[in-house]
Amino acid sequence: LLRSFDVSTDPGSLSGHGLIFIFVKAYDSSAAAASLAGRIGEETVIVSLQNGLGNAEAIARELPGQALVYGSTSAGAYLEGPDRLVLGGLGETAIGSADPRALDSAAAAIARAGLPLRICAEPAREVWEKAAVNCAINPLGALLGLRNGEIARDPGLAALQAGLAAEACAVA
Repeated sequence: LLRSFDVSTDPGSLSGHGLIFIFVKAYDSSAAAASLAGRIGEETVIVSLQNGLGNAEAIARELPGQALVYGSTSAGAYLEGPDRLVLGGLGETAIGSADPRALDSAAAAIARAGLPLRICAEPAREVWEKAAVNCAINPLGALLGLRNGEIARDPGLAALQAGLAAEACAVA
């Protein structure tokens, strides 16, 4: 299992790579993808496992015709330094793509990293489900200063969390 990875915020350093993972905040997806335009090969596969909605669409708009794999992960990671990503916890990763070659390439890389992987036919559904989970966890954790597991242990907060998830699902 890989525990750390070399990363870069310099788009110029990514030319020549066959597989690029984009991990930025949702509001930066367009800019991150645009920064790759003209710097990567036609065969380069872009992978987005970002939280939030609209990331795959933003990347596809900025890099039309580029192979795209997207989905959701519950694996956690953090930046240890400007060029070092460290795995914080394992969780399942679900990916899908309209491009079978791109999907195979991304799946092989994720499997080599030792992360639990599931190929899915509807990656947009995976993204929406993760968004609903985040809607139920993140606001409560931020407002109350609690970690994810602490929320579920409090019956009142667990009920509130269930209501938030149900509301997110209704919106979806």
